[in-house]
Amino acid sequence: MTSSWTLIKQKLSIREMWESSLKRNALYLMINSISASAFGFIFWIIIARYYSSVYGELEADVYIGLAITVISTVSLLSLIASLGFEIGLIRYLPQSKPSRFKSMVNSCFSVTIILSIILGSIFLLGLPFWAPDLIFLLDSPLWIISVLLFVAIWTISGLLTNIFVAARGAKYVLIKDSIIIGILKIIFAILLVSFASVGIFSSFIIATLFSFIIGIFFFLPKLQPGYSFGFSINKKLISEIFSFSFSNHIATLLSATPVLLFPLLITNILSASNTAYFFIALAISGMISKASLSVATSLFAEGSRNEGKFLTDLKSSMAFSFTLLIPLIIIIIIFGEDILSLFGSGYSDNGYATLQLLSLSAIPITINTFYITMKRIQKKTNVIIMINAFIAISLLSLGYILINDLGLIGLAWAILITRSTVTIAILPSLIKNILINR
Repeated sequence: MTSSWTLIKQKLSIREMWESSLKRNALYLMINSISASAFGFIFWIIIARYYSSVYGELEADVYIGLAITVISTVSLLSLIASLGFEIGLIRYLPQSKPSRFKSMVNSCFSVTIILSIILGSIFLLGLPFWAPDLIFLLDSPLWIISVLLFVAIWTISGLLTNIFVAARGAKYVLIKDSIIIGILKIIFAILLVSFASVGIFSSFIIATLFSFIIGIFFFLPKLQPGYSFGFSINKKLISEIFSFSFSNHIATLLSATPVLLFPLLITNILSASNTAYFFIALAISGMISKASLSVATSLFAEGSRNEGKFLTDLKSSMAFSFTLLIPLIIIIIIFGEDILSLFGSGYSDNGYATLQLLSLSAIPITINTFYITMKRIQKKTNVIIMINAFIAISLLSLGYILINDLGLIGLAWAILITRSTVTIAILPSLIKNILINR
């Protein structure tokens, strides 16, 4: 009798969790983060091993490092080009009628495509000055077009992901970002191996383009009946969303820019192969925090709909995140060297100590992320900008000093020190807000 009653309560608990849009979307986003990280993990193992068999381990590490430098730089350009619309769309789309939904989405797509092409062109023109090792991208008109397409499609694909979140369609994020992109990247990177570095980042372009087409023409119309993709700009709506998004955009840029610039910094100061070693360590450690970041994204979407429940949801979301976080950190610290050896001896020899420090950084990163999510709901973007300005200045200055003094591990120390300093500063305020809601 007792076991039957326990089983019934467990079923009810699962059903209640599934019927909660916050937890359901958070679950989809967490699964997406885990599966995307898993696909990414498999992708880089296959590339490291396969390219080593074709070119030799040392030469393959250089090609991988150069590809990572291009991908990280494109990620930075697309982040700039997004103008923060990914945050604004989550904030405003849930209350939008169908006609307004369509106009807002298409306007954001159109504006960011134009800006992406402009920024991509500036990047290519300045290659001799800020990225001499990437000058090969100017050797062919096809490579030039590929980079411009890469920036544009990366930008609007990121917007589409957040549109799905805003429309409570996180399951489509899983299909788009994990399954479609994850599988196609592997296939095309292998097929394009003869193009070396270009083949690697071209696999990202093809996979992202295909997933966007599926998402925009099949998935989004299911979530928002009557939606159709088109190139149009509603200046009034853009002005409205930009007024909210821009300050958040500055905050996000300040936070993300240093890490996205690190591959370029490493390639210029150390070597392209060191870029590969650092990125793989960063990607593995990123798998730890991605689950909690997904919870924070879903929390923001739900908080935008119902601000009254936010602090209650914040407590449960943080507790849930740390339940996952701590065991993962322990696993990575203990088995990190073995994991890195799957990519090759260069990765385990040069990246293990870096991986340990980056894994520990997941704790302050998670706390800081939830605090920033709270400030976004409270619309206190000036606080977010101040925090992220400190992060940007500290990471770039401290990172530059320590990479010259300590080598690759210096960047990991810069990340851990910077993120922990922010956590110490904001933790009293975060605790106070949580206790107020008791």
